[in-house]
Amino acid sequence: MSILDGMPQSDADMKFIVASASTIVETVLGLSAKTPRAQSILEAMREGLSLADILKIPKEERDALLAQGIRQMQVGDVAGAQATLTTLYYLEPLDARAIYALATTYQAQGNYGAAGKLYAGFLALDATNADGYLRLAECFMANRETEQARACFEVGKGEAVSAGQADRVAHADRMLALLGGPTEHAA
Repeated sequence: MSILDGMPQSDADMKFIVASASTIVETVLGLSAKTPRAQSILEAMREGLSLADILKIPKEERDALLAQGIRQMQVGDVAGAQATLTTLYYLEPLDARAIYALATTYQAQGNYGAAGKLYAGFLALDATNADGYLRLAECFMANRETEQARACFEVGKGEAVSAGQADRVAHADRMLALLGGPTEHAA
């Protein structure tokens, strides 16, 4: 079983996810989906606005939530970081930074399936980010999905080479060596 099992595969899957948004809105905002306010929020979400946009939460406040979540991770409060970053994710589900940071909380807890899905979402938004591939590869590796791990480490290494990130290249090389994969990057 892959850590990425359960990812949306079809239009029907995506429609189900969008339909589930009303439950999230009810939970996050404490609203009944039948109230006019909830209906207007749901309509704005259908139009593509995030809850942060709808509720007019400024970027500075969202950045402060991100910084708080990162600080919580740094001091070892993984559960607190996860709660803070989940709130940010609900408010701004397409903020790549929030997705990546939230994924790290799941990875730290050993929930590689949830982390892997979030890293895949992060990479959909930032496809040239070496860190996303390296973290996804680590999740595959922890789940003993060796070929997927190797492929992600190789892509992550390539992105790191392109970005001049020697520390990420070295990390990918170490992990590929553990997997028995190539450590030379074709220039």
